[in-house]
Amino acid sequence: MEFYHEHFPRSLELFHHLARLGDGILAACSLDLGLDEDFFTGFLGEPLHRLGLNHYGAAAASVPGPGEVSAMSPHVDLSLLTILDQDEPGLEVRASDGAWHQVPVVPGALVVFLGDYLQRWSNGLHRAVPHRVVAVRRDRMSIQYKHRPDYGVVVAPLDRLIRPGEPPAYAPLDTGSGYLAVLRSLLGR
Repeated sequence: MEFYHEHFPRSLELFHHLARLGDGILAACSLDLGLDEDFFTGFLGEPLHRLGLNHYGAAAASVPGPGEVSAMSPHVDLSLLTILDQDEPGLEVRASDGAWHQVPVVPGALVVFLGDYLQRWSNGLHRAVPHRVVAVRRDRMSIQYKHRPDYGVVVAPLDRLIRPGEPPAYAPLDTGSGYLAVLRSLLGR
């Protein structure tokens, strides 16, 4: 048990750095949408940010082919944004034309995805990034940080970002019960 406690303060430090980075990215998104820099701050009173580790085991003896999905099927993250650090290839993103592109591993670089919540609030002006992890030849690790609002916040297109005469592009989603329902559907429960 001592091993975990030894590293916990460093993990907490990383969490706080990523939360500040997430706040800065969110402020830039707010400005880009013509909103006040701190517009989304009111939704982050007791945020449900998450720091986690992902492990993807190497594929069986066969050599994985391009586009062969392994541990993570295509999805968008239920978050405002995700910040990711990866140690091996395997992550792919889908471009607007539907083509999948491998995200290169660049030592010291972080990958940032905008998530479903920001896409909903912006009525699609900011797009969530569909991504997946394909079969890998060597064990792959990633550290992911998800920037999330409070539990129970209703995320729906902002009135000021809806064009006159056009309905909102996304239905409202509650970050509490709605989030849990989406997770259950993804897990087949």
